[in-house]
Amino acid sequence: MSEAAERAAAQVLNAAQSASGYIREAAVRQLTAMPDDIAVPALAVRAADWVPGVRRLAREDLRRRFDRDPEAVLLAAPAALALSRREQGAWLVDRTMILLAQLDDTALRRALASEQVSVRRVALDLVAASGRVSTDTLVALAERDPDTRIRDRAAVTVFGRPAAEGDVRRFLRSRAAGLRAHAIAVLADACDLDPARVGLLDKTSRVRSAARAALQKAGESPAPHYRRALTTGVALPVALIGLGETGSPDDASFARPLLEHPTPRVRSAALRCLSALGAAGTGTLMPFLTDPAPGVVSCAARLLLPSARDLALHDLQALLDAAQPAPTRRAALRLLVARDRETRLLADLALTADPLLGERARDDLRTFVDQDLPRSYLRLDPDQLDAARAYLAQDTHGLTKRGESALRSAIGLPPVHEPEPEPKPNILLMTRIGGVLHRFDGRSNRR
Repeated sequence: MSEAAERAAAQVLNAAQSASGYIREAAVRQLTAMPDDIAVPALAVRAADWVPGVRRLAREDLRRRFDRDPEAVLLAAPAALALSRREQGAWLVDRTMILLAQLDDTALRRALASEQVSVRRVALDLVAASGRVSTDTLVALAERDPDTRIRDRAAVTVFGRPAAEGDVRRFLRSRAAGLRAHAIAVLADACDLDPARVGLLDKTSRVRSAARAALQKAGESPAPHYRRALTTGVALPVALIGLGETGSPDDASFARPLLEHPTPRVRSAALRCLSALGAAGTGTLMPFLTDPAPGVVSCAARLLLPSARDLALHDLQALLDAAQPAPTRRAALRLLVARDRETRLLADLALTADPLLGERARDDLRTFVDQDLPRSYLRLDPDQLDAARAYLAQDTHGLTKRGESALRSAIGLPPVHEPEPEPKPNILLMTRIGGVLHRFDGRSNRR
């Protein structure tokens, strides 16, 4: 297509989206003479148009194109599925589903490779119900498709087909967690629990859940397997997480020594394990806010969030010191913001000019003033009120005048008074007054 033709086609496509029904109707008439790859997607949108004339023209042309080439429905499918809930969208989506089901296997494979998730989902549902796709294709979808729903549907379809034990076992090494989880369940139903025992140490929670369920169904507890793995040093992070999911508070002795492990992932997993077992109090977690590994600091802060109100204020404020590492300071601000409304306000105001935390503090302050302040009741003591007054006087908070006035009103400070603008002279009024005075002066002189 020449450059001039491309410009003309772009103008027609833009006109097809016009707010004027007359312009859309004229554009649809022009689209009827264009090739499928340009016209069909736009016609699919106009087939659900609210103007009957536009809708009729688009549907007539789509019907003609589908009769000539049924595979043209692949071009209409994304718009048809996206507009299916519109008042006039049922006609095209019904026709699309019928035509997709009638496509040959080659066309359906193209649909399974579509860039549109909705098209791939519909195509997979069709081939899964009819069995018109190979197991290898389903396995590829289960392993590589970016959409979670498609991966899960493909995995379920694979295991819905009769398969030899060897075929099931090869899925234990699949990169798709859904396939591994289904394989463990199928083999466990066949009284083979070894894959489930191995799956307890899988990195994916879905596979670990399937393995635990399979063992518990057979009357076997998963916890001893995790204890044995921690004793032997096998897959420590996963074993710690698994013990936290299945153990009891008495198992804290397995995790506590690993808080000093040289690997950050192991220390984070040990914190998570102890927290899940109910054995990680604030005294255990607080020291890890200064851990040299940012991931461990973030993990400790996340676990401390539910008890932020109980943390000592001076301890958190000390962690905001400029000499502290950046991850520690970010974690301290996060916990201060979660502590209570008054602490959140003062922490944000205090850090609005900070080079590292200033942007985050200003964003949270605006969120607090715009969303939380209208339904909050602030009770600042005299010292806190003086601090808020001093911070607001620095004018680094980034609030609008309206936001600052609302905040001042909420905490009991007087509003900001702006100087009254000097009144502009009313030239018209002055001209009229001058004329009146001039006439009055003339009459006086005549007298």
